[in-house]
Amino acid sequence: MKEVPSFLNEVKVILYSKGKEKCKAVKCKNCLNIFFARIVDLNKKQGKGSYCSHSCVAKKTHTGRIRADWEKEKLSASKTKERNPNWKGDKVGWWGGHDRAQRWYKLEPCVKCKNKKTERHHLDGNFRNNDKENIQFLCRFHHMEIDGRLHKPKI
Repeated sequence: MKEVPSFLNEVKVILYSKGKEKCKAVKCKNCLNIFFARIVDLNKKQGKGSYCSHSCVAKKTHTGRIRADWEKEKLSASKTKERNPNWKGDKVGWWGGHDRAQRWYKLEPCVKCKNKKTERHHLDGNFRNNDKENIQFLCRFHHMEIDGRLHKPKI
C-alpha cells in the first residue's frame, strides 16, 4: 500500500474557479493514488473526496469490490438471449431483428466482391431469423441487387 508522505498531510491551499478552497491529500479508496480533495467534500456523507476520479467510482460495484474480467464475462453471458428475463424471442420488430444481427455478428468482407464496407443480409428475408447460416455479408451494391432495390436505367 502507498503511504501518504507526511508533508502532503498538511492542509494545502489550491485555487478553484470559485475562489480559494482548502484541500487535503487523500488516498483514493479504489486505486490508492494520492489526490487532493476539498475539506468541504471530506466532511460530507455522500462519499465525495473518497475517489480520485469518476472512473474509480465506476469501477466499484455495489458490493464494494472490483470484478475481474472473467467475472464480468460470466455475468454478461448468464443474462444473454433466452436467459434474460426481458427476452422477446421472435416477438421483436424490424429494428429488433436487425439490431440482434449487428450485435451477434461482426462485419466480414463482401462474399461477392471482397469489399470491406458491408451490410448483413438475411437470406430468407426473415429479419427475426439470425442464425449464422441465414446471415450473408454483402456490400451495399450487391445487397440492393439481391433485394431488388437496385433500379437499372432504361436504355
